[in-house]
Amino acid sequence: MYRSDASSPRSVIVLGVRGHVIGKDRATGATLWNHDTDIPTTVTLVVLDDRVFASTGREIWAIEYPSGRLIGRTEIPGTGGRCTLLVDGQQLFTGVAGEIACFDWNGQLLWIPWK
Repeated sequence: MYRSDASSPRSVIVLGVRGHVIGKDRATGATLWNHDTDIPTTVTLVVLDDRVFASTGREIWAIEYPSGRLIGRTEIPGTGGRCTLLVDGQQLFTGVAGEIACFDWNGQLLWIPWK
């Protein structure tokens, strides 16, 4: 599960559970959207003002927040383990096989050292 600071309540709570990225209504608990990554594993999340970035360690998903619309889905070359996500400006970075890969705001791969 991901939560930013408590100073900005959000109407949609985002969870990463067993390969699913799920948006829940904060007031009722109703499921508003559910993306199945087809990889039953831990999902790492970063939730921003208008984006959710999710990673299974094999893929990066960019999801519009709070609507849940899928913006992009990209394979991460040479990976398979859990990864850490970092957002800086309009770019997303993640560790890949001891290196760093860079993705754009839509989840598309911009660069990776060996490509």
